[in-house]
Amino acid sequence: MLKFTYKNVPYIKNSLVLIGASAFILFVFWFLLYLYIFPTIKETAHNSINTQLQIIKQDTLEDLDFAKTSLERLAGRLSLINIHQELRLESIGNISDITPVFDQVTILDRDLNIVYQKPEYSSLVQEGNDKQILNRVLQEKFTLLSDIKYNHNTEEIYISISTPIYNGNKIVGILKGAYNIENNFFNPTIMNTTLGFTGSTFIVDSKGFLLAHGNNKLIGLHVEEIVVGDLFKGVNDSLSNDNVVFQEFKTLEGIKRVLAATYLLDNFIIGVSYDQAELYEPKVQLEKAFIFLTFLTLIIILIAGLWLNRKISLPFTLLTEQADKIAKGDFSAPLPTKRDKETIYIINALKRVLNEKDRLLIQTIQMISTTLEKRDAYTAGHSRRVTEYALQIANYMNLSKEERSDLELGALLHDIGKVGVPDYVLLKSGKLTNEEFNLIKLHPVYGDDIIKNIDSLNKIRPIVRSHHERWDGRGYPDRLKGTDIHLLARITCVADAFDAMTSDRPYRKGLMETKAVEIIKNEVGKQFDPEVVEAFLKWKLGRR
Repeated sequence: MLKFTYKNVPYIKNSLVLIGASAFILFVFWFLLYLYIFPTIKETAHNSINTQLQIIKQDTLEDLDFAKTSLERLAGRLSLINIHQELRLESIGNISDITPVFDQVTILDRDLNIVYQKPEYSSLVQEGNDKQILNRVLQEKFTLLSDIKYNHNTEEIYISISTPIYNGNKIVGILKGAYNIENNFFNPTIMNTTLGFTGSTFIVDSKGFLLAHGNNKLIGLHVEEIVVGDLFKGVNDSLSNDNVVFQEFKTLEGIKRVLAATYLLDNFIIGVSYDQAELYEPKVQLEKAFIFLTFLTLIIILIAGLWLNRKISLPFTLLTEQADKIAKGDFSAPLPTKRDKETIYIINALKRVLNEKDRLLIQTIQMISTTLEKRDAYTAGHSRRVTEYALQIANYMNLSKEERSDLELGALLHDIGKVGVPDYVLLKSGKLTNEEFNLIKLHPVYGDDIIKNIDSLNKIRPIVRSHHERWDGRGYPDRLKGTDIHLLARITCVADAFDAMTSDRPYRKGLMETKAVEIIKNEVGKQFDPEVVEAFLKWKLGRR
């Protein structure tokens, strides 16, 4: 006998299939986010400490090159009557002028005998006068640097710089300077103030001993005495030429850290390290946000799935019940005839599903944006305000519905790249240094990298990447000019600037709106698109 059943097995089965399919799609979506966004955030963090490392290394080498050049210039000015006799008084004066650069200056003759030394005694003088280096100076006729040396007694780190002294074309002696690293280009106390809360810079010799570190107690120790595992060997084996190695490790205290290291002066290694908790904090925050949103959305899907399945099935309830009666022999049971109304009901239900999908997408984006803004209490609500201002400007520019939708989403996510900016820069209450401002200027690139692999967000990439470009071509990151800048990015630029000027900051109070409007008017044709500013003024001044 033919039998139709609706109220039990088929309904439950349909509900489970719908819920399972929805959950599968959801988890695929989060998996793709985890696959593409999280690695990008980690890569951004590595790029950040690599930038710091390269700046520190470059400054170190520039300071060292300055010392080397200073010594060579002094050697060129020295006028020796006889290397074994007195020096001219003006030569003594020249040496006195340069001694602030060096802790000790020594003049030796061709037989490497000391004929002048100031001061006469210094803990930085190496026993044996670096004879191997000095002989090479005489033979090769070049300025040479010794290896980095660490004095365990005085806890001083230094390099000896030696350059030849000529009398005509003949080498008559050597000028040697003892250059204290800590007193000149590597002062950990100063450098740590620019490395966040847990960052530190270090120098390691070719044997793995720490020559310099933000924590003075660690200087002189071997790397393996303070970390778990063979960290030095792993880093040293991976280094070659000017490449940078990133390595995660754990200290003996159980603190998880990550370092970026590269060569400094042949076999010496310079590096920067951070606690992983600080460096990967944006990643951890997003992971927590994604987990929360996953469970929240799953609950919504469970509820909506059951409700939707029941709503979709309701128009067919009478049909299946009557079919069961007919199958049992009750031929008097009438079949439903209002199929048009039921079809309309199904179509309306599907429309509600689509509207709900759009609403959930917007809510999800807003929650991600809010999560990002919670890193900085002073900019909370910034993205929402910029979105509101941008849409107000758009009202006077005859944009299509699709363009307005793209503008709304792009403005909401325009600062998503700030997730890659270190907290010590993003949350700094005072004026930013040039180095810190350069890190801030990378956030449009970081934002573009985050969303470039998400097809549904491709149309808003120009907004995220180009909202700091200027009409006159002096903006960043690509120095685009005029109409080469996407229109929606030009609109977001004005909205962003207006909110930045009228919002309070720890170091200044926000401007009055009238003052901000005046500044924007003055920047027409320079920072801002004249057409966009015209629409902005119509909105603010209430004109059509």
